[in-house]
Amino acid sequence: MSVSTSTHRNAAARRTATAPASPDNAAPTAAQAAPVRDVAGPRRVVEQMALRADVAVTALARFLTRWSVPALRVALGLVFLGFGVLKFFPGASPAEEIAARTVETLTFGLVPGAAAVLLTAVMETFIGLTLLSGRFLRVGLLVLAVAMVGILSPVALFGDELFGHGMTLLGQYVLKDVVLVAGAAVVAAGALGARLRLDA
Repeated sequence: MSVSTSTHRNAAARRTATAPASPDNAAPTAAQAAPVRDVAGPRRVVEQMALRADVAVTALARFLTRWSVPALRVALGLVFLGFGVLKFFPGASPAEEIAARTVETLTFGLVPGAAAVLLTAVMETFIGLTLLSGRFLRVGLLVLAVAMVGILSPVALFGDELFGHGMTLLGQYVLKDVVLVAGAAVVAAGALGARLRLDA
Protein backbone atom coordinates (compact mmCIF):
# COMPACT_ATOMS: atom_id res chain seq x y z
CA MET A 1 0.00 0.00 0.00
CA SER A 2 2.84 2.37 0.86
CA VAL A 3 4.63 1.52 -2.42
CA SER A 4 1.52 2.34 -4.46
CA THR A 5 1.03 5.67 -2.68
CA SER A 6 4.68 6.63 -3.25
CA THR A 7 4.42 5.76 -6.93
CA HIS A 8 1.33 7.95 -7.34
CA ARG A 9 3.09 10.84 -5.61
CA ASN A 10 6.17 10.58 -7.86
CA ALA A 11 3.99 10.49 -10.98
CA ALA A 12 2.07 13.59 -9.85
CA ALA A 13 5.36 15.43 -9.17
CA ARG A 14 6.64 14.56 -12.67
CA ARG A 15 3.41 15.79 -14.27
CA THR A 16 3.63 19.08 -12.34
CA ALA A 17 7.26 19.63 -13.38
CA THR A 18 6.63 18.99 -17.07
CA ALA A 19 3.25 20.77 -17.39
CA PRO A 20 3.31 24.22 -19.14
CA ALA A 21 2.84 27.23 -16.93
CA SER A 22 -0.64 28.73 -16.87
CA PRO A 23 -1.16 32.13 -18.51
CA ASP A 24 -1.80 33.74 -15.15
CA ASN A 25 1.50 32.60 -13.65
CA ALA A 26 3.71 32.81 -16.78
CA ALA A 27 6.58 35.31 -16.66
CA PRO A 28 6.18 38.19 -19.19
CA THR A 29 8.36 38.01 -22.25
CA ALA A 30 10.56 40.94 -23.42
CA ALA A 31 8.03 41.93 -26.08
CA GLN A 32 5.23 41.93 -23.49
CA ALA A 33 7.24 43.80 -20.88
CA ALA A 34 8.24 46.71 -23.21
CA PRO A 35 5.31 49.06 -24.11
CA VAL A 36 4.56 49.25 -27.83
CA ARG A 37 4.82 52.86 -29.04
CA ASP A 38 2.19 53.78 -31.67
CA VAL A 39 4.22 55.75 -34.22
CA ALA A 40 1.24 56.17 -36.53
CA GLY A 41 -0.74 58.07 -33.87
CA PRO A 42 1.19 61.40 -33.92
CA ARG A 43 1.61 61.15 -37.68
CA ARG A 44 -2.13 60.75 -38.08
CA VAL A 45 -2.76 63.81 -35.90
CA VAL A 46 -0.35 65.91 -37.98
CA GLU A 47 -2.00 64.75 -41.21
CA GLN A 48 -5.44 65.62 -39.87
CA MET A 49 -4.25 69.09 -38.80
CA ALA A 50 -2.68 69.66 -42.23
CA LEU A 51 -5.90 68.57 -43.91
CA ARG A 52 -7.97 70.95 -41.79
CA ALA A 53 -5.53 73.78 -42.54
CA ASP A 54 -5.86 73.08 -46.27
CA VAL A 55 -9.64 73.13 -46.01
CA ALA A 56 -9.54 76.44 -44.11
CA VAL A 57 -7.12 78.02 -46.62
CA THR A 58 -9.26 76.87 -49.55
CA ALA A 59 -12.40 78.30 -47.93
CA LEU A 60 -10.61 81.60 -47.30
CA ALA A 61 -9.36 81.69 -50.90
CA ARG A 62 -12.90 81.13 -52.18
CA PHE A 63 -14.20 83.92 -49.92
CA LEU A 64 -11.51 86.36 -51.08
CA THR A 65 -12.04 85.42 -54.72
CA ARG A 66 -15.72 86.25 -54.36
CA TRP A 67 -15.61 89.34 -52.15
CA SER A 68 -12.19 91.05 -52.28
CA VAL A 69 -12.87 93.15 -55.40
CA PRO A 70 -16.37 94.25 -54.25
CA ALA A 71 -14.89 95.14 -50.86
CA LEU A 72 -12.16 97.17 -52.58
CA ARG A 73 -14.78 98.97 -54.66
CA VAL A 74 -16.79 99.91 -51.57
CA ALA A 75 -13.66 101.02 -49.69
CA LEU A 76 -12.60 103.25 -52.58
CA GLY A 77 -16.12 104.63 -52.75
CA LEU A 78 -16.04 105.59 -49.07
CA VAL A 79 -12.65 107.27 -49.48
CA PHE A 80 -13.70 109.33 -52.49
CA LEU A 81 -17.07 110.21 -51.02
CA GLY A 82 -15.43 111.40 -47.81
CA PHE A 83 -12.83 113.45 -49.65
CA GLY A 84 -15.44 114.95 -51.94
CA VAL A 85 -17.95 115.91 -49.25
CA LEU A 86 -15.25 117.60 -47.16
CA LYS A 87 -14.37 119.89 -50.06
CA PHE A 88 -17.90 121.31 -50.07
CA PHE A 89 -17.09 122.95 -46.72
CA PRO A 90 -14.38 125.63 -46.93
CA GLY A 91 -11.43 124.88 -44.68
CA ALA A 92 -12.58 121.33 -43.85
CA SER A 93 -10.29 119.48 -46.27
CA PRO A 94 -6.50 119.54 -45.81
CA ALA A 95 -6.17 119.05 -49.59
CA GLU A 96 -8.27 122.08 -50.48
CA GLU A 97 -5.34 124.36 -51.31
CA ILE A 98 -3.38 121.80 -53.33
CA ALA A 99 -6.55 120.81 -55.23
CA ALA A 100 -7.25 124.44 -56.13
CA ARG A 101 -3.68 125.08 -57.28
CA THR A 102 -3.56 121.85 -59.28
CA VAL A 103 -6.81 122.38 -61.18
CA GLU A 104 -5.98 126.04 -61.79
CA THR A 105 -2.56 125.08 -63.18
CA LEU A 106 -3.89 122.24 -65.35
CA THR A 107 -6.63 124.46 -66.83
CA PHE A 108 -4.20 127.35 -67.39
CA GLY A 109 -6.18 129.55 -65.03
CA LEU A 110 -9.56 128.98 -66.69
CA VAL A 111 -10.91 127.38 -63.50
CA PRO A 112 -9.83 129.57 -60.56
CA GLY A 113 -9.37 128.52 -56.92
CA ALA A 114 -12.89 128.31 -55.42
CA ALA A 115 -14.41 126.90 -58.60
CA ALA A 116 -11.58 124.37 -58.84
CA VAL A 117 -12.27 123.10 -55.33
CA LEU A 118 -16.00 122.86 -56.09
CA LEU A 119 -15.33 120.99 -59.33
CA THR A 120 -13.06 118.57 -57.49
CA ALA A 121 -15.69 118.07 -54.79
CA VAL A 122 -18.38 117.26 -57.35
CA MET A 123 -16.15 114.82 -59.21
CA GLU A 124 -14.97 112.98 -56.10
CA THR A 125 -18.49 112.78 -54.66
CA PHE A 126 -19.85 111.39 -57.92
CA ILE A 127 -17.02 108.86 -58.10
CA GLY A 128 -17.67 107.79 -54.51
CA LEU A 129 -21.41 107.32 -55.10
CA THR A 130 -20.91 105.23 -58.23
CA LEU A 131 -18.34 103.02 -56.51
CA LEU A 132 -20.53 102.52 -53.45
CA SER A 133 -23.74 101.80 -55.32
CA GLY A 134 -22.27 100.01 -58.34
CA ARG A 135 -24.60 102.02 -60.57
CA PHE A 136 -23.15 103.97 -63.52
CA LEU A 137 -19.90 102.32 -62.49
CA ARG A 138 -18.21 102.60 -65.88
CA VAL A 139 -19.04 106.30 -66.06
CA GLY A 140 -17.72 106.75 -62.53
CA LEU A 141 -14.51 104.93 -63.41
CA LEU A 142 -14.06 107.13 -66.47
CA VAL A 143 -14.41 110.22 -64.29
CA LEU A 144 -12.02 108.58 -61.83
CA ALA A 145 -9.42 108.16 -64.60
CA VAL A 146 -9.65 111.90 -65.31
CA ALA A 147 -9.53 112.72 -61.61
CA MET A 148 -6.45 110.56 -61.11
CA VAL A 149 -4.53 112.80 -63.52
CA GLY A 150 -5.30 115.72 -61.27
CA ILE A 151 -4.72 113.75 -58.08
CA LEU A 152 -1.20 112.70 -59.07
CA SER A 153 -0.25 115.89 -60.90
CA PRO A 154 1.07 117.68 -57.78
CA VAL A 155 3.94 115.16 -57.67
CA ALA A 156 5.18 116.62 -60.96
CA LEU A 157 3.90 120.19 -60.62
CA PHE A 158 4.89 120.92 -57.02
CA GLY A 159 7.49 118.25 -56.34
CA ASP A 160 9.94 120.70 -54.75
CA GLU A 161 7.35 121.85 -52.24
CA LEU A 162 6.16 118.34 -51.40
CA PHE A 163 9.48 116.51 -51.29
CA GLY A 164 12.16 119.22 -51.46
CA HIS A 165 13.38 119.01 -47.83
CA GLY A 166 12.17 115.58 -46.85
CA MET A 167 8.62 114.44 -47.38
CA THR A 168 6.07 116.87 -45.98
CA LEU A 169 2.70 115.83 -44.59
CA LEU A 170 1.04 117.09 -47.75
CA GLY A 171 3.56 115.11 -49.79
CA GLN A 172 2.57 111.94 -47.93
CA TYR A 173 -1.08 112.83 -48.52
CA VAL A 174 -0.48 113.06 -52.28
CA LEU A 175 1.82 110.05 -52.50
CA LYS A 176 -0.66 107.69 -50.89
CA ASP A 177 -2.91 108.29 -53.90
CA VAL A 178 -0.72 105.79 -55.76
CA VAL A 179 -2.54 103.12 -53.75
CA LEU A 180 -5.87 104.58 -54.87
CA VAL A 181 -4.73 104.38 -58.49
CA ALA A 182 -3.79 100.71 -58.10
CA GLY A 183 -7.06 99.89 -56.35
CA ALA A 184 -9.06 101.75 -58.98
CA ALA A 185 -7.28 99.75 -61.69
CA VAL A 186 -8.38 96.48 -60.06
CA VAL A 187 -11.97 97.68 -59.73
CA ALA A 188 -11.94 98.90 -63.33
CA ALA A 189 -10.68 95.52 -64.51
CA GLY A 190 -13.57 93.84 -62.69
CA ALA A 191 -16.08 96.27 -64.15
CA LEU A 192 -14.77 95.49 -67.62
CA GLY A 193 -15.29 91.77 -67.20
CA ALA A 194 -12.09 90.48 -65.59
CA ARG A 195 -12.58 87.91 -62.83
CA LEU A 196 -10.39 86.44 -60.14
CA ARG A 197 -10.04 82.68 -60.54
CA LEU A 198 -9.24 80.12 -57.89
CA ASP A 199 -7.00 77.38 -59.27
CA ALA A 200 -7.91 73.86 -58.19
